[in-house]
Amino acid sequence: MMRKNRKSICYVMTLALCVTLGSSYVRAEDTEAQGINVAYHTQDEIRAFCAENAAGLNDALTFAENPVVSGDYSAGKLSDKTLNSAINMFNQVRYIAGISYDVQLDDTYNSLTQTAALVNYVNGVLSHYPSKPADMDEDLYNLGAKGAGESNIAWASWKNAGMNQSLVNGWLDDGDDYNIDRLGHRRWVLNPNMKYTGFGAVTGTNGTYSAMYSFDMKNTKASEYGVAWPAQNMPVEYFGTDFPWSVSMGKNVDITSVKVKLTRESDGKVWNFSSEEADGYFNVNNAGYGQKGCIIFRPDTSIKYTAGDVFDVDITGLGSDVSYTVNFFSLEDGQAVTAKPTVKPTETQTAAPTETPTAVPTKEPKITEGPEETEEPEITDEPEETEEPDEEPEETEAPTARPTVTPTAKPVTKPAKVKIKKWKINKNKVTVYFGKVKNASGYQVRYSTSVKYNKDLSCKAVSCKSTKTMVRLKKSRKKHFIQMRAYTKKNGKKVYGSWGNTIKIYKNIK
Repeated sequence: MMRKNRKSICYVMTLALCVTLGSSYVRAEDTEAQGINVAYHTQDEIRAFCAENAAGLNDALTFAENPVVSGDYSAGKLSDKTLNSAINMFNQVRYIAGISYDVQLDDTYNSLTQTAALVNYVNGVLSHYPSKPADMDEDLYNLGAKGAGESNIAWASWKNAGMNQSLVNGWLDDGDDYNIDRLGHRRWVLNPNMKYTGFGAVTGTNGTYSAMYSFDMKNTKASEYGVAWPAQNMPVEYFGTDFPWSVSMGKNVDITSVKVKLTRESDGKVWNFSSEEADGYFNVNNAGYGQKGCIIFRPDTSIKYTAGDVFDVDITGLGSDVSYTVNFFSLEDGQAVTAKPTVKPTETQTAAPTETPTAVPTKEPKITEGPEETEEPEITDEPEETEEPDEEPEETEAPTARPTVTPTAKPVTKPAKVKIKKWKINKNKVTVYFGKVKNASGYQVRYSTSVKYNKDLSCKAVSCKSTKTMVRLKKSRKKHFIQMRAYTKKNGKKVYGSWGNTIKIYKNIK
């Protein structure tokens, strides 16, 4: 489920759904897409749908009943205008992604999310497992706690932060260090099996706390897979520079086998991603945040996506290959708009709700607070291997004659090993502190439940300016192993150093 801390498909719908909704049905072969199963919508169709289902990123947050945040508490209620704008924006992004776009508001879900926002606002803490305010009615608290445990939640530091900003630039982004490894918020928004949802928000001097119900699974006819964001035709207004790319396959994906190639058609620039080496961030998450088997990648250079940009995505190692093309365009016809929107929220989000329930949950969420972080002792692991000298020793005897052959170019020196100095753990989040490596262009961290790094493997890119990074361990009763290495860049290619010391974590991750 969502946990505390910071910020916070492509072909064929079921025939019945296509007929009922009048969807434009285009076969994969007509779009030259392979291995994905979602509806394809043209740019003009997307513009028309968004115009008909009007919603703006900066639509105001208004209330039919104002929340009461002290004394005799009352959750309040969002105005119909705000709720309709939120559900329209919600269905816009689902239409763009090629999945069902007739998700409806549910009064029960609206109540759950509105009360969840109230409890988090009163506590001043964003949590899926909120503690009970001492003076709050038990029934009101229980309703809010249930809603917090079953919803995407977010916090913005300013008053009256719009719901649609949280949706597009918060939950659909999910590119912060605490969420990029699984993109749980995004996958709940783009879950093909959703039929109903609800929205809630409370705002005031403590900022704005918001929620979107996630656990609905009542669209039992959904059959889409290969749910991609950005989609095949993608408005630049809804995708920002630092947003990760993702495609959810609906089945388990082996991170050690899958490889992604991203090509920009304008200049032929290529980014490659795998568990061994990645030109940026790369991970695979098989947990049930909506649809499992999510392949996540993000180029290591900031890209300003502009209307007219075209990218090809090719994925191998899945048993059958996946390929599709992403065409960026503007919702404002003919305008070269660059993402992202001018107003960017500085929101705090939790992790997304954990995994897809087998049915709509009936139990109250577990209300527990995690223990305080405890610092682990500095790692004194096995002695590191002696490094090779950076340069060959100079000859002691001068040559008798000037060489007649041009000497070979000096080989690129690999960066030194990365030393992990210490680490801290809180629940499943591990903060790793490491020493900087001279002349490093960046770092890579890998973590696994196997000392051979061949099971439950995840990799993450780390900036050269950092001296710490955070990884999120998978649920397991096994040991966990973490290593880091540095790399330098030579002629546009990465030269990796050897993996450094291993830290071992003997802790059950629940």
